[in-house]
Amino acid sequence: MAQFLFSSIVLLFSLSALRLEARARDDQAQFLSLMKKSLSGNLLAGWDLNGSKPVCNFTGVECNSLGSVVKIDVSGWSLSGRFPEDVCTYFPELRVLRLGHNHLHGKFPDSITRCSFLEELNMTSMNLTGPLPDLSPLTSLKLLDLSYNYFTGEFPLSVTNLTNLELLNFNENGGFSFWQLPENFSKLTKLKYMILSTCNIQGRIPESIGNMTALVDLELSGNFFTGKIPAQIGLLKNLRMLELYYNQLVGEIPEELGNLTELVDFDLSVNFLTGEVPRSICSLPKLEVLQLYNNSLTGSIPEVIANSTTLRILSLYDNSLTGQVPKDLGKWSPMNAIDLSENRLSGELPADICNGGKLLYFCALDNMFSGGLPETYGSCLSLLRLRISRNYLQGSIPEGILGLPRVSIIDLGYNNLTGSLAKTIGNAKNLSELLLQRNMIFGILPPEISHAINLVKIDLSNNLLSGPVPSEIGNLRRLNSLVLQKNKLSSSIPDTLSSLKSLNLLDLSSNLLKEYAYSSKATTKCDVYSFGVVLMELITGKKPVEAEFGDSKNIINWVSSKVETKEGVMEVLDKQISASFKDEIIKVLRIAVRCTSKSPALRPTMVEVVRLLLEADPCRLKSCKSLNKPKDTENVTKPPKIT
Repeated sequence: MAQFLFSSIVLLFSLSALRLEARARDDQAQFLSLMKKSLSGNLLAGWDLNGSKPVCNFTGVECNSLGSVVKIDVSGWSLSGRFPEDVCTYFPELRVLRLGHNHLHGKFPDSITRCSFLEELNMTSMNLTGPLPDLSPLTSLKLLDLSYNYFTGEFPLSVTNLTNLELLNFNENGGFSFWQLPENFSKLTKLKYMILSTCNIQGRIPESIGNMTALVDLELSGNFFTGKIPAQIGLLKNLRMLELYYNQLVGEIPEELGNLTELVDFDLSVNFLTGEVPRSICSLPKLEVLQLYNNSLTGSIPEVIANSTTLRILSLYDNSLTGQVPKDLGKWSPMNAIDLSENRLSGELPADICNGGKLLYFCALDNMFSGGLPETYGSCLSLLRLRISRNYLQGSIPEGILGLPRVSIIDLGYNNLTGSLAKTIGNAKNLSELLLQRNMIFGILPPEISHAINLVKIDLSNNLLSGPVPSEIGNLRRLNSLVLQKNKLSSSIPDTLSSLKSLNLLDLSSNLLKEYAYSSKATTKCDVYSFGVVLMELITGKKPVEAEFGDSKNIINWVSSKVETKEGVMEVLDKQISASFKDEIIKVLRIAVRCTSKSPALRPTMVEVVRLLLEADPCRLKSCKSLNKPKDTENVTKPPKIT
């Protein structure tokens, strides 16, 4: 009898367990059905809830050994709609919920806070809005990523209660009310990744941050932090990334940061920092990125930085650094980018910056560098941009530099460079901008320049170039600007230039060209265009570029898009223009549009422009005479001021 009773009890328990398991399976399928109804996206079509396939085998769903859903990962599925509430009512064992990189909208689903076993919540880049709830119940959470959303209201300081957190990411949530980073953030002793960039944080960085010794990544950029950088950050011995750029930090960079021997990426740019670049930081053994641009740093660049074998990016532009650049900079490290612009650096340029063969960008404009361009730059085949304008460089341009196969910008203007342009320029197949203005370059312009087929802008003005303008330049179909003024170019202007449909600016003035002296050909190409822009400024009262014109538009695009209709024309006219002259002014506006035609061949000559303006002159009419009488002078408005 006892054995029978025991067997009956076991059977009852088994049946109950089976019923509960079946109900759980039904609940799980029901929530996935809710997701399909609430969200739209092609990948959800694979969830066949009417078939025999168990939900645990659905793409993006994982279960434990008991068949309970523990993970939902639909990140990057291009879903749209709203995520349904009560996810953990249906999935009580849920550990991982990844919904990021979808087009969901609405507020944060408050019911998620009831997911007591949840360890990872990723809702990045979902366009979520509104305030966040108290997150304290999510005590099991290790990874919380709510970055790139539009949350508003108070920042959820309840995250300081989530002491198991290892990653906290609120990057790019600029809708929060201003708040301060509290001292008790240091309670998160397990936190490895703390990313709070662009979250409207103000005030000082608390010194207690030095207690968060597990930190590997600390990103507080794009906020409103003030005061000095706490020296206690130097206690974070595991730190690999430190980004505090775009704040309002003051004072000197603490020497203690040189204790961060694991540091790889260090960025304090765009602050109000003063003092010198600490030698200890330049000695860090694993440092790959050092960015301190747009501060007020003084002194020289520490010599020890040249010993680095890891440095890839060095950006120190827009400071007040002086002295010489360490001679061996880049000799032992695989440099990708160096920007030393807008300082007061002097001496010779470092010759070994491309020793690693990976340099993409070298910018050192607006300094006081002297000496010649190193020949080694001509063998830097990886280089994309070379900008060293506004210095005191001398000597000729190495042939290799002009023939670099990948370079897109060569900017060496405003120096004292001499010599001729090498024929190797024809090898620069990727070159879009060649800027060598205000040097002392002589000789002829090599016809091989036409082989640099991607050229958009050429400025060789204020040099000593002689001989003819090569007719082959007419093959540069993308050329938008050709400025050769103030040279000693002679002979005729090649007719091939008229075939350049993209050419908007041609300046051959102050040369020895026959047509420029005796005909209207040159003015047709350049002076007329500039004159048309000035006319538009006068008539509209606008500057050449204003926000109301829209993205990628200037006054020419804006006016040209309006003159097709009467309403559009009236919209662009300066409101100060007297109604008596509006018909004539509209005629002048149409002349301006012709002057700024994209095709130089369609622009009138200056002789034609003068004739058209005379025909539009309202003072040729008798009615204009009455406007010159003293009693009416108060009605004549002044032309808009040109700035």
